[in-house]
Amino acid sequence: MFMPYLPALPPAPPPLVRLVQADPQAPAKNPPPERARDLQAQGAGQAQDLSTGIDNTALQPREEGVPVGGALKPGEEVFLDADTQQYDQINRVFTARGNVKMRLREVLLSADQMQVNLDTRLAVAEGNVKLVQGEQRIAGTRMEYNFARKEGVLLNATGRIDTKAESKVRINTPLAADLTGASELPPPPKPRGGILRFEAKRIVFNAEGWRAEDLRVTPDQFDPPELELVSARATLREIGPGSNRLMIDSGTLFFDQNFAMPFPAIESVIDNEKRKPPYEVGSDFLDKGGVYYQQNLYVEFAKNITFQISPQLYIQQALSSNSFLDPKNFGLQNKLSVEYDNGQLTRLFSEINGLVLDDLENRVRARLEHIVPVGNHTLTFSYAYRERFFNYLLGFQTAQSNLGITLDSPLITLGSSGVRLSYQANAALISANTDQPQLDRQPDLGRFRVAGSLSKTITLLQAEFLPLSRETLRFTQIPVTPGLFLDVGTTLVQSWYSSGDSQGYLGGRVSLFSILGRFSRDFLDYTALSLSYNNGFVNGESPFLFDRVASREQVFAGITQQIYGPLRFGVQTGIDLTFGRAVDTFYTVSLDRRTYSLSITYNPVRQTGGFQLRVDDFNWGTNAYGRPDQVTDVVGGVERFNRNGPGSP
Repeated sequence: MFMPYLPALPPAPPPLVRLVQADPQAPAKNPPPERARDLQAQGAGQAQDLSTGIDNTALQPREEGVPVGGALKPGEEVFLDADTQQYDQINRVFTARGNVKMRLREVLLSADQMQVNLDTRLAVAEGNVKLVQGEQRIAGTRMEYNFARKEGVLLNATGRIDTKAESKVRINTPLAADLTGASELPPPPKPRGGILRFEAKRIVFNAEGWRAEDLRVTPDQFDPPELELVSARATLREIGPGSNRLMIDSGTLFFDQNFAMPFPAIESVIDNEKRKPPYEVGSDFLDKGGVYYQQNLYVEFAKNITFQISPQLYIQQALSSNSFLDPKNFGLQNKLSVEYDNGQLTRLFSEINGLVLDDLENRVRARLEHIVPVGNHTLTFSYAYRERFFNYLLGFQTAQSNLGITLDSPLITLGSSGVRLSYQANAALISANTDQPQLDRQPDLGRFRVAGSLSKTITLLQAEFLPLSRETLRFTQIPVTPGLFLDVGTTLVQSWYSSGDSQGYLGGRVSLFSILGRFSRDFLDYTALSLSYNNGFVNGESPFLFDRVASREQVFAGITQQIYGPLRFGVQTGIDLTFGRAVDTFYTVSLDRRTYSLSITYNPVRQTGGFQLRVDDFNWGTNAYGRPDQVTDVVGGVERFNRNGPGSP
């Protein structure tokens, strides 16, 4: 059973006994006591002189790996308080019992009983042991702790890991006001979330983190947990204020206490950055010939550098080819992310679709970008090679090269009106396919574009929010609130090209979104309906196919329906009304729980899909609707890069 969340301990009472001072030669207002009668003089019952034998067998050090000795920094002092204290003058050992608290700067150690050796700098604590050391908060039954070195061993440990610390890097989503739509609903009460509870048989710790043996960890705040990760070994290291990184060697994921899935025998990372789970099964007919398997491995070079290497096997293509081991049936994806203390970010994405070395120029896709915060805006310098776009009516398109700079605004709310504003400016040198006969098949052109969007969501009907409880969180991390919402918006985009062409687009949309039920009962207790109509005016035409506004009038509709318990089925489709054909369709079957979800998604228009695993407080997630990595949607002539999700470069 998991212990409840461990709160921060209250400040210790004013110190009654100063155990040790860093510089014993330095004068002090209250010098450390040297004799038992001095201890007794500080307060009745606070210390007793026990120069005779003391039976403290249970409080003798017995753990290997705990260093002895060590010097305190100048000015540092260790204070001890308890109901009763005993002092052995010969061995210079304090023994304290009852509400024992020992404090050294930001370190607070409490227990039922404790023995402190002034010479070895060792504190041995027994019973209801709790340690608060910086961001660490752990508890156990017994601890041996070197208070000078801040190192120790804790047995039968429990504690928490915060996975929701904010990153220093802020990234603005392109034209966010145009994409929020009916999803920008009034927020319900936030779930507690972001807390991983853990148990371990033994923890060896220091000021930077800890190493655990026989670890059990769960994001669930209720017992019994519906999701647990069990591993023989794990290491936690602090990588910044409020941010920790948990590296697990190998283990097993248990779902609902009965279904188990092996956790790979590799180093996996759980931190505040959104990541993909170790396994990934997807479908991408264009680049990978259908169903593929991807193993995601993370390598840490430094605290601010993350490297992901993901070997791929194209299962469907391999089974249908003459040789399963043909190099074209294997691929490789790499991602590199470097965060800087000034808030800047460098990211690299590369993928080889088939390890055919003599055809790499047609199999490699890559994108490099450096993001710089400018006030509350972001400035992105980027270069892309063979970048893949989806332009709805025109399908998949590839831009051979794209060197550009983009300024993106944040999502701005205009006063108390509820109107949201976002805008963008972009300048780029682009080489991409065209169908204009007066140009080369793949011309090199310059493009300058400005865009802006306004939107507003109106709540027509909404039920009251329910409190967080096991009943309201059966199948979701936040309570579902029924309601009916109207979203309206307009977008203006103007692009100029060095060929003399220009493209202008002024569009508007009206969307209705409703939620019926609270998704807390077993049968038909959740229905989500959406309906959106988009229409616009186009002036001119882009010489490129990938950013051309080819569809002016569209309608999108979707439904997600609970079938039974956590099982839901959904379909979302978009139809071009001018040409009368479907431009996008997603089918989804999902198993949703409070802490995780499993889903299968397929898109017959894009011929993509996959098996999705989401674990919220492990910060695991996959691309929405099974979109392949580095496939960027183009809406209204603007590339809508996903710069915050796990599929981002």
